Amino acid sequence: MIRRSWTQVASVEETLALWAASLREIKKRIRPLFTQERVATNAGMFLEGLLGDEQRKTGWMRA
Repeated sequence: MIRRSWTQVASVEETLALWAASLREIKKRIRPLFTQERVATNAGMFLEGLLGDEQRKTGWMRA
């Protein structure tokens, strides 16, 4: 897993790159939990949606 001291000052771009890399790592780690590629892809997209910048994350908005 990617680790970095948060006491260091990082640019917005560096922070976003770290978040993206961490999200890819998490997706790789949960992939074996799903037997079908389609389901694993949907789970990854759901995770991205939960971490998105929308204020409300209802099932209706996710659909």
